[in-house]
Amino acid sequence: MSFFERIENGWELVKRSLKALREDKEIILFPILSIIFVVLLTIVFVVLAIGQGIVSAFIEPGFNQDISAAIFGLTFLVYLLAVYFVTTFFKSAIITSATIRFDGKNPSFGDGLKTPAKHILRIFFWSLILLLVNIIVNAIRNAGKSKSRGIQIGTSAAASAVETAWKLLMYFTLPILLFEELSIWQSMKKSTELFKKTWGENILAQFTIGGIFFLIGIIAAIPAALIFLIGFFTGAVVLIPVAIVWLVIEIAIFSVIQTSVDGILIAALYSYATSGKVPKVLEGGMAQKLFAKK
Repeated sequence: MSFFERIENGWELVKRSLKALREDKEIILFPILSIIFVVLLTIVFVVLAIGQGIVSAFIEPGFNQDISAAIFGLTFLVYLLAVYFVTTFFKSAIITSATIRFDGKNPSFGDGLKTPAKHILRIFFWSLILLLVNIIVNAIRNAGKSKSRGIQIGTSAAASAVETAWKLLMYFTLPILLFEELSIWQSMKKSTELFKKTWGENILAQFTIGGIFFLIGIIAAIPAALIFLIGFFTGAVVLIPVAIVWLVIEIAIFSVIQTSVDGILIAALYSYATSGKVPKVLEGGMAQKLFAKK
């Protein structure tokens, strides 16, 4: 499959997933709630960090700096884990709602939350694993810092390879955790098997979706960038915050839509990988080629 065919298929998948999103508009509430909770968690973390700094600097001036740094680091890890859990929980709700729709039913907002709530401990431990993997990937990437250029390139390439392989092989882990009575390890193993058995190179087309949203986001951000530049060079400083607010809102909207589309696609591809049947939302057109068995 050529590069342009992948782009065309990716765009077709996006359009069909957006159509599914229009049929179940409540799905879009899940990424919105995810963003709201992440913002609230960030506010709490910032307040705790500021409070810790005040305590260390004024109330306990002799407080051991190593201990203070350790407490801050632990707080930051708890914050990251909470963010991973929140985003994974609401992504699970998107996958659940989409799966119900693929079964011919009309899911409600509550229906999307039932299965994730039932498996909340599994989601928590999977979030912990995702965080640990992210820490490992970043550790590999940072290992080359302050080293020679060659080592920097090598560690960066190694980190990217690990990250890409992880995302591909674990692509189906979350829906398996939600819909099958398997342990986390068994779910990870089955996800790898489904990837190798069903998709192979075809699943690489998923990356075109991220690229498509990236390109659309860049194009949509051009007006905000122009407003910022006009304000900067003309001295009309009032335009600068307008451009920033515009960009933030735009990023939030694209994040909500992309997260929704991604969840719908995971549900659709999992349904096909386990049943061999193509969900109606992805039938026909160029998207059908992604399901052609070799």
